[in-house]
Amino acid sequence: FIITGEQRLLQHATEMIRKIPLK
Repeated sequence: FIITGEQRLLQHATEMIRKIPLK
């Protein structure tokens, strides 16, 4: 499985969202 730049950015964004709850 090859992680592309977009997928890596998406994963990073997902981690940031998990760390910071949007309320």
